[in-house]
Amino acid sequence: MGAPRFASEEIPVITTTRLDRVIGQRLDVDGQSVEFTATSMGNPHCSVFVDDFERVDWRALGSKIETHAAFPDRTNVEFIRVINREEIEARFWERGVGETLASGTGACGAALAAMINGLAAAKVKVITAAGALIVEWRDDGMIVQTGFAAAVYRASG
Repeated sequence: MGAPRFASEEIPVITTTRLDRVIGQRLDVDGQSVEFTATSMGNPHCSVFVDDFERVDWRALGSKIETHAAFPDRTNVEFIRVINREEIEARFWERGVGETLASGTGACGAALAAMINGLAAAKVKVITAAGALIVEWRDDGMIVQTGFAAAVYRASG
């Protein structure tokens, strides 16, 4: 998947000062304070940790975060439930699309957020609504993702 980027201007995300890593930042979303971590896999990702997907209206929140002024190019939003250091679960609000069952760069964004917050190992299983992906942040700085792939449509003619 390539090398991630972490600096605020590379994501991009507007912060009060330039940050080498955007961790534990606060965002005001309709009067609610949301803590987030932001990364880039060539596209912007805003990750929010949750204890339970059913206790937060992550779809509505994702929609508002996607278009928040702090993200000048809009952003993908991942909601992450940490199971343990080797396994996380994620839900995705994709920029310009809305809810998606899975996302390759979103899984990387979720895994990286868990890793740089000290919540996950450098190799982690990301459980999505469509299945599981393995994301590894190698010693050379590259992100490698593996998982099952299947054809879901074939065109005739």
